[in-house]
Amino acid sequence: MENICGIVLDIDGTLTLDRKSFLLDLELVEMLRKLATRIPIVLVSGNAIPVVAALSRYLGFDLWPHVGENGCIIYYKEQIHHVCRRSTRDAAVIVERELSNLLKPSWQNSFRYYDFAYIVVKKTNVENVRKNVRKVLDSRGFDWVKLSFSGYALHLRPLEASKGVGALKALEIAGVDPSCVVAVGDSENDVEFVEAGFRTYAVANADIKLKNVAHEVIPAPSSRGVKLFIQKLYHQHLLGLEQ
Repeated sequence: MENICGIVLDIDGTLTLDRKSFLLDLELVEMLRKLATRIPIVLVSGNAIPVVAALSRYLGFDLWPHVGENGCIIYYKEQIHHVCRRSTRDAAVIVERELSNLLKPSWQNSFRYYDFAYIVVKKTNVENVRKNVRKVLDSRGFDWVKLSFSGYALHLRPLEASKGVGALKALEIAGVDPSCVVAVGDSENDVEFVEAGFRTYAVANADIKLKNVAHEVIPAPSSRGVKLFIQKLYHQHLLGLEQ
């Protein structure tokens, strides 16, 4: 592994204690806060941009750009940059109306532009719900809307939405060379980091789709995996920093 000059990180299931938790690992946050004073720490999430921007500010990472809506929007230095151009809002309205027995809209949808999120009703099979949503969308002319599941919510996304592309654009805005930046994630959406050319690490409890394509699977889950990864970087002197 060559020296690393930056880290792109998913939030839910990666910085949290577990994939079913919203609790941030505060020990990991402290590690990342120290790193962020020296190298880019870039959050790339399916969350609405106000959530991502607020986290970056209060956790101490706001020296760098951060990405919301699965690559569609970037927040950097009080400015919003739009990466996506086509909104799935109209498709979301139809899905919400016709499949309310299977899905509940995320409260964040009121603050979204392009990517809309829905919570799958408990005890409902996610893949069956995905098939039902796909059928409704295709029958209404929304075949261009893609679906992905983050482990927390089902997302309706424009075709151009990509966490990897969003991360590349964020690094470009900040003037950072992406060739020495790595990515860490946990969900099928994070496969897009690999597709965009990032050396990508999956935590131990990641979706199988990500594990199958990741450059390496970290032998610990969620935030524990990220802490282990950072400790390894220090131990192997791949950050060029003193711990």
